Amino acid sequence: GEACSHIGALLLILDKNTQYQKTTCTSLPCSWLPPTFQNVPYSELAKISFATPHHKQCRSEQETEDICPQAQKQARKRIQIASAEELETLYSSLSKSGMPVLLSLVPGYSEKYIPLCVKGVIPHPLTDLFSKEHLNLSHDDLLLKCEEVFNTYTTTQDVAKCIEEQTREQAQSKICFQQRAGRVTASHLKAAVCTSISKPSQSFIEAVCYPESVQFISKATIWVCHHEEQARMEYQSTAQQHHIDFSITKCGLVVHV
Repeated sequence: GEACSHIGALLLILDKNTQYQKTTCTSLPCSWLPPTFQNVPYSELAKISFATPHHKQCRSEQETEDICPQAQKQARKRIQIASAEELETLYSSLSKSGMPVLLSLVPGYSEKYIPLCVKGVIPHPLTDLFSKEHLNLSHDDLLLKCEEVFNTYTTTQDVAKCIEEQTREQAQSKICFQQRAGRVTASHLKAAVCTSISKPSQSFIEAVCYPESVQFISKATIWVCHHEEQARMEYQSTAQQHHIDFSITKCGLVVHV
């Protein structure tokens, strides 16, 4: 058959390359940028100096009583210790800006950082019932353990009221997700009824047990969250024109007692 000459040339080059195969430079240690120091001795971390050449020079000059101008400025500079009144003013300003982590260590401000479940205001999340010992139980023993916990776990009217009050921000509240974990809410009731008892849906289990990590987020839901308060006020203003003493209040997680 006929073929172009460049095909024969390509085959000839491949044959010669196979005969004189050499290791590529990328498969060998770096040879085009050799390290500056060939032999670096090992030393303890405390004995290694991480100072820049400039600081080493200033330190050397300072030891010979010939302090450089930059070192003189640093030597003259003294940081004054803040007074109790100045610190209190700082802490007060920080507390008004939110919940900075620093105030969690300051007496008088650290109390609001204590979780509400630790204070006893609301119950501990149901996820705290998890124990590694239960992983070794058989299916029948695990069902007995679940029934035991279910029969002993109680929620009073006062506790349910506290949960509702502390979760009124709903999606904006981390406590809301913590208290929803392990509970079948109204949005998952149909899935709970339809799923198999012996082999429940994995997505349903994840939605009930890990509501914070399984969230539906889209541009539409983000827009709604940003305009929820405005929509609520508009609806209240419109409804008040047709109903006497009409008002709207936020509602949190309502736990069945």
